[in-house]
Amino acid sequence: PSPVAMGVPMRYNEHPPLFLGLYPLTVGVQLVCVVHALVCILVVSLASSVVAVDFLDFHVSPDMQVSVAAWHLLGVALVASALVGTLWRQALPLRAYFAYLLAATLSWLALMAWVYQNDTACSVIQESKYTQRVGLSFSCGVITAAWQFGSWFVFVAAAYSCWLVWSLQDDIDQREATQHLLEHEPAHIKKLRQGFDATPSPH
Repeated sequence: PSPVAMGVPMRYNEHPPLFLGLYPLTVGVQLVCVVHALVCILVVSLASSVVAVDFLDFHVSPDMQVSVAAWHLLGVALVASALVGTLWRQALPLRAYFAYLLAATLSWLALMAWVYQNDTACSVIQESKYTQRVGLSFSCGVITAAWQFGSWFVFVAAAYSCWLVWSLQDDIDQREATQHLLEHEPAHIKKLRQGFDATPSPH
């Protein structure tokens, strides 16, 4: 039976989901933050304010590179705050990082749609003896398959990362909202919970 406090049955929230079904949720979010920080730093380091870059059939001007670098520089700051949020169990920095990560994921989805619509994946292939021997269509098919697999892998990983961050900040919000109710627990239940909290938490 559920414990009763002040004549009202108390119901405890379920544990938050685990990262990959095995590891604590905070570990998953911290891993996402580290990988995302490395990606942001890489993009910022590769950006140029002088030299334009051609990606597929898309011409990336220096101004656009600076804008993309500024967006990823903002990401570094939000990633750092999210890491602090996982350590101190603060939902606000995680909520801000979730919004940023969701916007980045949707931007990547838009880029995928643009590449698929314009069929520009094969533009990286140049005429050579190899393409003359195996056929240009074969090389184009390999490049297209590799792009589709890689782009969808990145999108699924980003979407899963969004869900991890949202799940953690939602769990922290629920704990903060119901923390005052723990004062009304029966004494024996409170003693058991305090003993459980003293052990390493799975999340």
